[in-house]
Amino acid sequence: MTHTVSRTILLTTPSRTVWEALTDRRAMPSWRRDLLRIERVADIAGHEAWLESTRFGRVVFETVECQAPNRLVLRIHHPRKAFEGTWTFVLDPAPGGARLTITESATIHHPLMRILGRFFDPRRTMTQYMMDLARHLGSQARFLD
Repeated sequence: MTHTVSRTILLTTPSRTVWEALTDRRAMPSWRRDLLRIERVADIAGHEAWLESTRFGRVVFETVECQAPNRLVLRIHHPRKAFEGTWTFVLDPAPGGARLTITESATIHHPLMRILGRFFDPRRTMTQYMMDLARHLGSQARFLD
């Protein structure tokens, strides 16, 4: 099962400040509700990689592309290959702040996860991420979709 979903949010924070929050991994456990710990691991194919520990488990992420301060692409490496995919962040200045779009392109391999995935909003995780980011930045936020 493959899907591509996006969310766009307007933030009342300058885009440069948003970019810094998106790329400062060490600070993320202090503002992301789902993230317990983050640690740097060996590079994957020459790209920066890190391990995120959440209440749901541990997952490795890789920075596939980083075009500061506008575009960031992260790839997930699930330890049991249950799913795989990317999150693409596109950040643009907007009147009074910034516009952030996150696009998730994912393939779910595990049969049980495919069945369960039909009952959950595939944008749920990115919505929570964006709300956590806005709270961390002290920013007003408005979803555009």
